[in-house]
Amino acid sequence: MFASRETIRDIKEIPVITNLIKKRAERIVDNVGIENYLKKDGNYLDIGIGDGYIVQIILKRMSEENRALKNYFSVDIKYEVLNAVQEAEFDRLKKTKKGVSAKNSMNFILANAEGLPFASNTLDGTSFFFSLHHMDKKVADKALKEAVRVVKSGGKIFVAEDLVGNGKHEELCEKMDRCLNFENDDAEHSYRSDREWQKCFEKMGLKLIDKKNFKTKMRSITIDHIFYVLKKM
Repeated sequence: MFASRETIRDIKEIPVITNLIKKRAERIVDNVGIENYLKKDGNYLDIGIGDGYIVQIILKRMSEENRALKNYFSVDIKYEVLNAVQEAEFDRLKKTKKGVSAKNSMNFILANAEGLPFASNTLDGTSFFFSLHHMDKKVADKALKEAVRVVKSGGKIFVAEDLVGNGKHEELCEKMDRCLNFENDDAEHSYRSDREWQKCFEKMGLKLIDKKNFKTKMRSITIDHIFYVLKKM
């Protein structure tokens, strides 16, 4: 049995655990290189914000490069998730140099990924960092369609996901995912292979601009990941 949600929250607030999660987020950002595709003063949306560290690291690095974004909105269906990230963002902005915090910030929205509260063709890009496999595949497809809808023509959709090759690999991936995210044993997962993802993107009329493979190692276990950069045509 896995820990309760309350216990999971307490575990994640332990400084040592928090630092490990932050370092993991830094490794992800290092591997994907998303900053190369973001526009200065751009408006972006992350769907399924999680701990929020990935987006915060991106914002910090964009500031350091003097390419601050206008907004990186964050959407999640869980109030407690957004509340925790909002507190962390408040702390981050207090440490940010004066004049930068007005831009380059996260803005929080409680909403369903299948019905994003944004007008069509208004954002420069949307991102999913390991959030799609926490949805049923049909729900994930609807979320992707919504992500495409709100992005301008020529805008980018970023997807980082775990990769699976067979049933045994999928089972291993799910176990590691639960461990890394301190999840309950009833948490839903759905994974896809690289080929399955690319077929999904093709159906939605997205053009593949770039993809990068990277790995997470935990003792004797290795999980493959992939990062897609897609363009709305």
